[in-house]
Amino acid sequence: MKAETHKIEFVIQRYTKWLKLMEHVRLDIMSNSMQKGLLGELMYLKELISILGDVKAVHSWSGPDDADQDFVYDNIWAEIKAISASAETVSISSLEQLDSDTSGTLRVYFLEATTPDNNHGFTLFQVISEVRARISSNPEANELFENKLFMYSYKDNPLYDIQKYYLHSVNDYVVRDNFPRITKDNINPAIVQAQYSISLAAIDDFKK
Repeated sequence: MKAETHKIEFVIQRYTKWLKLMEHVRLDIMSNSMQKGLLGELMYLKELISILGDVKAVHSWSGPDDADQDFVYDNIWAEIKAISASAETVSISSLEQLDSDTSGTLRVYFLEATTPDNNHGFTLFQVISEVRARISSNPEANELFENKLFMYSYKDNPLYDIQKYYLHSVNDYVVRDNFPRITKDNINPAIVQAQYSISLAAIDDFKK
């Protein structure tokens, strides 16, 4: 009973703290869906830093530069999506996102907002801090990373260290010739822009 009371008090304290922050901090922050999207790209970036090194990994992060795909390096590309754990579809926001002459990867993170007392949860600020720590000894990578965050209109804000997210799972799908996608080559040329959703169940055979 004491443990339950302690949890309730903790939640109340965090909520009170959040209300006080709301009084003093501007609310020009990213929506939860935008935070999840950025989290997905940052988690992928963390993997690439271990594989490619600081500068090359950050350079490969092309999403903030309005490129067709989120990551491009060595003739390899990846599009990153972050969706809820119960989602049955993934949204593609343009004809160019999955359009390439070479095979690529559709990386899907299944993320959910969670409670502050979830020890397995993490905030957007925590993940950004982890990336900063990894590249802190490399001024070029550090400056480039901060510029890319700026392109996403991210600015450090205490509110980004309140909402936690929990990673349920990660799926990689190989985007190759017979992958179900709409591109400029297979759509009426009169249509110059389109958004569509892909059934996750329908692309299960493309899962790595």
